[in-house]
This record gives sequence, structure tokens and C-alpha cells, in this order.
Amino acid sequence: MARDIENDFAKLEWLDDGLIRITRTSKALESMADMTAAWDDICRGLLFVDRARVRMLIDTSAAPGRNDPAFERAFAPIRTELTRGFARCAVVVRMAVSRLQVKRHAATDGADVRVFTDADEALRWLRNGDLTDAAVLK
Repeated sequence: MARDIENDFAKLEWLDDGLIRITRTSKALESMADMTAAWDDICRGLLFVDRARVRMLIDTSAAPGRNDPAFERAFAPIRTELTRGFARCAVVVRMAVSRLQVKRHAATDGADVRVFTDADEALRWLRNGDLTDAAVLK
């Protein structure tokens, strides 16, 4: 049975039968313990999802940016697990530098994701198919 999950750092919610949204809150991850608190429940919530039949939206637009090497190393396996195997995966970011970071991570992980700056456009792409290149940041 699908269930929504929420903590101080992130929320996983089922928008409909085939669409999940993960929203990162504005609360900063100050420590590795915070990272564990943020993502353990979320990843457990994805364990029994038939990813090949589900679309995923990850909205990071409210999250404070962080790209220090220790954080990136610790987050890498979580990031890979979050995007693995979904029918479609869209990531929403706030800034161009974030877009570049997500693209770099996706290439490193072998993830097939589309990057957007507008959550509504990302949802339209997830639900309806391709948008013009002007709407999608590849």
C-alpha cells in the first residue's frame, strides 16, 4: 500500500497511481546524521515501488545548495537509489548552477533524468510526454 512519508528535510507523496513527488524542504542538512534522517525513511518508502511503471518528480528548489566533497560522497548512493529505474524522472532545481550539478550527477550515475526550473512543467512532462526544448533543461 502506498503511503506518504514526511520528515523535517523531505516529503514523499503519491500524487496519483503512477506518480511520486519527493520535495526537499528548506531545512539545511548540517550533518551526516541529518542526511540519514532526511533520506532513510524516503528510500524505505521506495523499496516496493514498481519503478518501471511509476514516474518520479524530485523537487529540490527549496533546498539550500550544498556541494562540499564529503557531502557529495555521502549523498552519492542515496542519489543513485532515488533515481534508479523509474519510467520517467524529473528533477526541479532553482538555479542554473544546480542544473549543472544535477546533470553532472546524472551522467556519473547513469541516470536518465530531465531537469526543470518549473515544477508545473516537470509535472506536465511526467504526465503527458515531451515538451519543447525551451521548456526543458536537458
